[in-house]
Amino acid sequence: MKVFSFQLDVMSIQTFELSGLLDECDLALLNVSISCFDLEQDNLFIGTTNGQVIQFSIATNSRKSAVFSTEHLATTKLPVSSRISNLFCSLSISAIICVCDEQLYCLQSNSLKIVSSLSGRAKSISCMSINQNPVNDDTIGVEFLIGTSRKMIQLFHLSLDYKLSLIKQVSVSEIPICIAVDSWVAIWASSGAYYITDMKNGTSSMLFPYQKGSIVEPFVKRIGVGEFILNGPNALGVFANSQGVSQKPPLTWSPTTFATAFSHPYVLALDDEFLTVHSVLDQIQKQSIPSPGWKHLENTNGKVVVGSSRDLLVALLLTQQQQIKGLLDEKRIDEALAVLDNYYQTNSAKNEEDFFAFKRKTEQKCAFFKLKNREFSEARRLFLSSDLQIETLIGMWPSCSKTSSRFKCKEINIDELCAQNASHFNQYADFYISIIMQYIRSDSVYSETLDACAEILINLYCQTDSVKLFELIDQNFFLPFNGDLVVALLKENKQWHSAALHLNKIFNEKVSLQIWMDLVDNKIEDPLFPGIHFLTDPISKFQTTRVVLDALHWLCEKGEDKLALPLAIERANLVDLDSSFHPSKMVTEFDQHSDFVLRFLEALYKKCDYNVNLILFKRFHRKVHEIKNEQFTDEISYRDRFRTFLRGSPSLNLQEALSYFANCSCCEEETLILLRRLGLHEKALSLILKDNGVTEFESALDYCEKVQDESGEKLYESLLDRLNNKTLCLELIKRHGNKISPSKTLQYIPDDFKLKDASAHVTKALKCRANASSLLSLRQYATLQVAQDYKAKELEMIKTLGPICIDDNSTCCVCNGPFFESAFVRLPGFNNATSSEPQIVHVTCMTDSTTN
Repeated sequence: MKVFSFQLDVMSIQTFELSGLLDECDLALLNVSISCFDLEQDNLFIGTTNGQVIQFSIATNSRKSAVFSTEHLATTKLPVSSRISNLFCSLSISAIICVCDEQLYCLQSNSLKIVSSLSGRAKSISCMSINQNPVNDDTIGVEFLIGTSRKMIQLFHLSLDYKLSLIKQVSVSEIPICIAVDSWVAIWASSGAYYITDMKNGTSSMLFPYQKGSIVEPFVKRIGVGEFILNGPNALGVFANSQGVSQKPPLTWSPTTFATAFSHPYVLALDDEFLTVHSVLDQIQKQSIPSPGWKHLENTNGKVVVGSSRDLLVALLLTQQQQIKGLLDEKRIDEALAVLDNYYQTNSAKNEEDFFAFKRKTEQKCAFFKLKNREFSEARRLFLSSDLQIETLIGMWPSCSKTSSRFKCKEINIDELCAQNASHFNQYADFYISIIMQYIRSDSVYSETLDACAEILINLYCQTDSVKLFELIDQNFFLPFNGDLVVALLKENKQWHSAALHLNKIFNEKVSLQIWMDLVDNKIEDPLFPGIHFLTDPISKFQTTRVVLDALHWLCEKGEDKLALPLAIERANLVDLDSSFHPSKMVTEFDQHSDFVLRFLEALYKKCDYNVNLILFKRFHRKVHEIKNEQFTDEISYRDRFRTFLRGSPSLNLQEALSYFANCSCCEEETLILLRRLGLHEKALSLILKDNGVTEFESALDYCEKVQDESGEKLYESLLDRLNNKTLCLELIKRHGNKISPSKTLQYIPDDFKLKDASAHVTKALKCRANASSLLSLRQYATLQVAQDYKAKELEMIKTLGPICIDDNSTCCVCNGPFFESAFVRLPGFNNATSSEPQIVHVTCMTDSTTN
């Protein structure tokens, strides 16, 4: 037998190779024409146009699997000499089922003997199809579906002992002329429409109609579980499933197509001129083969057989490796990958090493092609899936690494691709960075390629995204790399800030600090450097004491005491780890930076001993005098801080500190603070009242109010003793008489004041002091006041009313009793009484009256 080869179209891909199966010479002696056929294992069964069934044996050349040889074995003549329209063979039950003259016949496949008991059991058959997905898969046998001219669809089961049983019968609206079945679902065509029938429920519905003449010949073929393909109008191959028309896009084929067969992932279509091959993956025609007089096309038991009435050929699907190579040669990358994926899913040897080697090689070729077309996501996936060697990856972009010259990549040169279009540089850079990073994170980079990867990443990031580079350095990404190389590359690309940060990460603090100092001093420039405030964090983490001290000196020289101070304080709090930052040593170290030292000690004096507190006191004292003499604008600020220190210092020797103010007239407030802390309140009042004016008086009162809880109320009496102004004394008594003893209060009542004029001040003091210890004084004073008042009123009554005469008829106006004693009381309150008699009372009655 010959192997046929055909010239392909320009854009066609060879997916099938034709090999002769049965040629005209084999049938010449038998003088028959082929009407149908079936291929089962090594047997070929042919139905003829004159009612004969012929059996051939098929042998394959042991050296060439595409070369077949045939041998005639047997021939059987059916009772009628009509055309056999359908023929199916099942070696599982050793039966051949065929339809001739609209009747069903069954033959034994091993002898071609007709099973007479079945002959004519089914009649008026218009079409037939084997159910390859039987509804009763638990029994041995064959299920087949027939359509009849009586508008019936019947599902039969033929058992191993050649018993035919009807499973289901459904009436339909038209005569089926072609049919296909999958389990309970049947799709069939009439002369004007396609229908779908659910055999289980007995329901039918139209899929779509078609005009007569729009289709040369309607057909429907099962191509998978629940999947069918139909010859639709407008030269379309329409897909359908068990629910109806499928969502798959239709195939475009010839309007004269009259037969089809399916071999994944291809649909073969036969028209009057060509056998065309279409991919169901992208609905594109892949191959076109001339079809001289061919009338038959079937996929029978995994082999696609095509031919005329005089000969048959097998369309052998090329090995998937051959197809893939052909697709790659034609740059049909997506199709090559789809075939490769199917190859992996269906190949029985997919676990073998040679298959994986082919798979990796194919994916890499596809990846290089995708990369050239800037399909970066897919290229990245394929490179990673194919385990591309890191050496090859490095060699793709020679200019990115000086060390990459040792690594070669023949398939692609990104430098050349970028030279063709410079605008693509960033896209290739992003891809290259992402895949290099993926290799690094997956530990696919070994020591010999580590430096090259670092060089590639830094060079590309410097050109595309220096901010991302800085973030990676900050995240310690480059720590596993050669530190000197990383720093050299960063400096070469003028990434000074990133270089300093990496130096700091690898504990080269002195050099990193110097770079940052140069950036602040504008000796070098880097737009990523945020400014001097950034340095507080790295300096706080420096491990070398001398470097930290140098950094603090530099910050102070730059006038950035506010940045240096928290750093120094933080270190001082770790004095157990580093005694260099003890306050006593810091005073010596930073003596030339007086303000810095002052604030440093100011933050720590509460934790320090007497010596440190005394140092801070002396510095404040000297600073206040300097400010006073030079009249600086920040005098108030320094004084407030000094006073806060004097109030809160726990270790300061107060007596010693007070001695510094002995002859200091400008530090009265500070002196008062110390006097108050020492409890020398009288001295404090003397200092305040040195001028004895109203202002000083008010200041003294404020002082007394602040310290009264410490000194008690006696302090107001001390204040009273120190006042030389009588008016101020009376003012003090008026405001704070309740805090001054009555006896002390009475001492400061002026001699020329009448008691009634001063009674308001005195009364207030006495009432507020009315307690058990002063009750006697209160009564004595009250009696004196009343006596004075009555004396004055008595003199007035004598002048106005004259003398009083008492006789035996005089009576007491209280008890109405007579007077037996010479002592009596004249009531001034009754001087306006209507009676003409004087109003007099007994002394005892007067006492009782007053008491009650």
